[in-house]
Amino acid sequence: MSKDFLKRGIILPLVTTVVVAALSVAIIAADSANVSPIESGAEVLKFDSEYAKGRTDFNYQSGDVIGTLSSKGELRAVYDAGYTTLESGCSLSDRGAFFGETGTGYVEIINSNADLFGDKLTFSGDVGTFEYRRTDEKELGSESEIFRIAPRAEQSVIVYYRQRADVGLSPSYNVIIYEGVA
Repeated sequence: MSKDFLKRGIILPLVTTVVVAALSVAIIAADSANVSPIESGAEVLKFDSEYAKGRTDFNYQSGDVIGTLSSKGELRAVYDAGYTTLESGCSLSDRGAFFGETGTGYVEIINSNADLFGDKLTFSGDVGTFEYRRTDEKELGSESEIFRIAPRAEQSVIVYYRQRADVGLSPSYNVIIYEGVA
């Protein structure tokens, strides 16, 4: 056998296999608390929507009651609620602004509660009381179209729901747009 074949054909693959195996064992056996800065208690800068809007005291979790919405009637306002909660309340989406913040908040209701929403809308909760006035109403084809609406007002709320169809719910959404009253 030639030295070149011995180096390239046997020794190099053998050394490479041993090094890869040793590194694999070291990585698998590593204690994550010693390796990960997050697990060891380091502070991590967050850029999600709550922090980007300057909300430092945001403590609501999905399903928490945050206050009441009232217009012609009153509904419990729940943060990021499931659809089953909508029978007795409304859901403020985590994809938009919180009541009183700059931006647009998106509130889902069920169609049977649509009659409770008039020309004025008031939110009352731990963060304060905020008033909004109705500026527009429209019908859109999908929920993604709703989240693309951003009125020019500094603070706004979009209330949306699906109408009943012959069987089940309609594929389109009714949208009521409210803008903040200073």
